[in-house]
Amino acid sequence: MNPVLLTIDFQKDFPGLFKLLKPRGEFEESVRQLTSFFRRRRLPILHILTMHKADRSSWTLQMKRDNFSICIEGTEGCQELDAVGRQPGEAVMYKTRWSAFYGTDLDRLLKQRGYDTLVLAGFLSHACIRATAIDAYQRDYSIIIARDCIDTYDAVHEKITLDYLSRYVARLLTNREIFDLFEAVGQKAAVS
Repeated sequence: MNPVLLTIDFQKDFPGLFKLLKPRGEFEESVRQLTSFFRRRRLPILHILTMHKADRSSWTLQMKRDNFSICIEGTEGCQELDAVGRQPGEAVMYKTRWSAFYGTDLDRLLKQRGYDTLVLAGFLSHACIRATAIDAYQRDYSIIIARDCIDTYDAVHEKITLDYLSRYVARLLTNREIFDLFEAVGQKAAVS
């Protein structure tokens, strides 16, 4: 197992524009714990951020139709949440659609570096997390969704999404379960 943590859309516009379900302080602490765990074990983290142009040229059809701007380049809302605490040397990739694979070099980068297990954390569970998980599955990656580190504003669609993904596409694990899994993997490697 060669894992990488993908932080997806941990940007100020998401809690700024949407009434998310989880209490913000608890959620951000979960994110800090997950990223800290990966950093302590020198496991890679790749930050995936949405960034749209103000001239609307990169906007989705829904954004244009509803005149709804989000994560516009150069705005406060496009900036990462402090809870992520991106460190020097951690790669960043930008996207304009829900899936982190659409229109990016993500698949090439992951394959180049030999990553086979993707841990997904971020916003929104029923949109970008779902689309990225399904696209990853179709590319034969093992997927873990960090249950404590995803959020959305839509409880109904989050439940449907997570029920489906956990049945067919991904393992849905808490931070503690992720820590236990990767500690066990590290111990097996040390014994071999």
